[in-house]
Amino acid sequence: MKKIMIVEDNDKLRIPLAKHIVKFGYEVITLEQFNDILGKFLEKEPDLVLLDINLPSFDGFYWCRQIRQRSTCPIIFISAREGTMDQIMALENGGGDDYITKPFEYDVVIAKVKSHLRRAYGEYAPSQGERMINFHGLTFLPERMELRFQLKSTEVSKKESLLLEVLLERGEKVTSRDRLIEKMWNTDMFIDENTLNVYITRVRKRLSDIGIKDAIETVRGGAGYRMRCTWGGSRMKLFLRSHLSLIFVTTIQGIFVFVYYWFLGFQELDHLFYVFMIQVITIGIYLIYRWIQDIKLYRWLQKSNNDELHVTQLGKSVLAESIYERQSVLTELYENNLQQVKKDLNERVTFTNQWVHQMKTPLSVIHLMIQDNDEALFQEIRKELYRLEDGLKTVLYSSRLSMFEKDYSIEKIPLQNFINEIIMENKRLFIQYKIFPRKYFPKDKLCVYSDKKWLQFVIGQIISNAVKYSTNKSDTLNIKIEKQEECILLEIKDFGVGIPSQDIRRVFEPYFTGVNGRLYHESTGMGLYLVKEIMGKLQHEIELQSEIGQSTTFKIYFKEYVSSNTLPN
Repeated sequence: MKKIMIVEDNDKLRIPLAKHIVKFGYEVITLEQFNDILGKFLEKEPDLVLLDINLPSFDGFYWCRQIRQRSTCPIIFISAREGTMDQIMALENGGGDDYITKPFEYDVVIAKVKSHLRRAYGEYAPSQGERMINFHGLTFLPERMELRFQLKSTEVSKKESLLLEVLLERGEKVTSRDRLIEKMWNTDMFIDENTLNVYITRVRKRLSDIGIKDAIETVRGGAGYRMRCTWGGSRMKLFLRSHLSLIFVTTIQGIFVFVYYWFLGFQELDHLFYVFMIQVITIGIYLIYRWIQDIKLYRWLQKSNNDELHVTQLGKSVLAESIYERQSVLTELYENNLQQVKKDLNERVTFTNQWVHQMKTPLSVIHLMIQDNDEALFQEIRKELYRLEDGLKTVLYSSRLSMFEKDYSIEKIPLQNFINEIIMENKRLFIQYKIFPRKYFPKDKLCVYSDKKWLQFVIGQIISNAVKYSTNKSDTLNIKIEKQEECILLEIKDFGVGIPSQDIRRVFEPYFTGVNGRLYHESTGMGLYLVKEIMGKLQHEIELQSEIGQSTTFKIYFKEYVSSNTLPN
């Protein structure tokens, strides 16, 4: 159950709003004291905050900034201030995510709450991995407030966690005392020089608990502190620890041989054979013991594909447990980095989508401004506008391709109607370049299974290229649909300049423009690359045939289809 915190000092508004939100299955937290909103936030850990601006003591902007230093939870301002500057302050400088003016409709509040919860925690939420800070094998997990070193771990307090985070991130760089005091100081607790000394001592004690001594060095002259790797000899210690049993067995053997020969007066050398056999048996027992302890480790090392992320327990020996611990740390680091890459990718895709849609608005305005003008100049402007729109579409789908697996939906598409829609969508292109499509459709109604928006982009790209490279050479573009034995064929054929034979094998490579692209200045080198990639992801085959100066033909094969006379294949 998601928790909503309402920070509103007006009872007549706070109580009814809380009752209404509860009806939708949320847990509501209300405050009646407003002198420590940050403390209550950290204590209750809500998933979303409804925050008034006009509050006693400090205003909502202040508390929002305090919360933002600790959390990225959605914050929606609720205020009677209707001014534009107030809303800009709340969203730009205050750190808020949304703004609702009073009086408001309850349904609007609920809709915005649901929207922000979806964006922050639901289907639109970016994946966020747990942070890990590693310094020469010493690992700190800030969210868990936990230190790890080899097989040992210890928990730290919140203040100690803040200190460790700064020191480990800066590593061997000097961290000033002022920086540490600023990091630890909040509205709850005043931090001075003596308090900092106390917490530095505590952190050193925590490090000592996991076997690390003298790691925090005091830089003379009051400059501050820095981390030092003082556990370089740990490898030798690990080696000796992993062979303690061998050292013990060898010592026992030596004592036994000495006692045995001493008992015989060092005269019966023929008993040496028996001593040797006892040693062989003893060593054999030891090797069996180590094999049982480390068999999982050896199996793991002998695997031909050690690329799985999650490693199972590798054995019971010190060496096996150390390798397992190290591998687990590396796995967590890799997964966290992977999650961060996915998050960054999502943000870039979102930004690109928003930017492209914003750019479409002025283009639409320009179209409206020149729609009634047919002079040659405006005809050229329309051509350039089309090139801009085509470029924006390429940028949009190039960005979305990386998120293809989350952005496609297979459906049944009536192919003839679908092609007619694409032709109508591109009619301005046909008219401007004076190229006109000829359709060769069968009588049977054919349907294919694909993703409509991605397929529309692919066919649009092929048609766009066919039109642009046929100008002044042909006025015809053939579009043919044919039912074959095991598939449906969509064929798009132009009678333009054709593609040189040396370019055909490379036209699907990214950023390859080829001879025609350089000659006609029409190519970005991304259109056909996207076509090939999308067709592969949709599992449709695509073929290209071309004769220089004669024609270029693209063939798309749909293996899953429905016709008016057949069942689904």
